[in-house]
Amino acid sequence: MKYLWPPLFGLLLSMTSLTAPLLMLLALPFVRWDDQPSTARDGSTTIRGDLPKWLSWLSTPDERLPGGLYVPDLLDVLTKHGEHIASWYWLGVRNRLFGLRMALGKPATEYIPDVRGWYECGDIWQYSKQVGIFRFAVGYKVYKLLDGSFRAAPVCTIMIRK
Repeated sequence: MKYLWPPLFGLLLSMTSLTAPLLMLLALPFVRWDDQPSTARDGSTTIRGDLPKWLSWLSTPDERLPGGLYVPDLLDVLTKHGEHIASWYWLGVRNRLFGLRMALGKPATEYIPDVRGWYECGDIWQYSKQVGIFRFAVGYKVYKLLDGSFRAAPVCTIMIRK
C-alpha cells in the first residue's frame, strides 16, 4: 500500500486540478478580505484575504491571498490586475488544489533531493525519470512550510524540465 496510494492520489489530484481555474472563479466571491493592508513575507504591503474554512482545500495553507507576492510574475499580475485576478492566478493556475494535496499528504523530516531515479527515506519516496525536456515524477513531493516543518504531498505528474 505504501507504493500504491501516493501515485493514485497524485493522479487523481492531477486530473482534478484541471478544474481549479473554474473552481476558483466560483470561490473568489467567498474570500474574506482585510480592511487594512498588511505586510507579506517579502515585505510588500497589500490587502490580504482568506478563503473560508470550508474552502481550505483550494487554498495554500501557509500563504494568504493574493499569495506568492515574492514571485515576480505574480507580483506583476497583482500590479496590473488587482488582488482578485492575482488570487485566481495563485490558486487557480499556479497552486491548483494545494490545500487538498497537503491534506492528503503526511509529515516529512526533509526535502527529497532533486535526483533522477528512485529515492526513499522512511515512508516518503519518489521515482522520477527524465526523457528529453519531460520529467515524470511519482510518489511524494516535499514542501517546507512557514513554521519550518516539512510536508510530503502525493504526486503523479509530468513536468517540463531542461
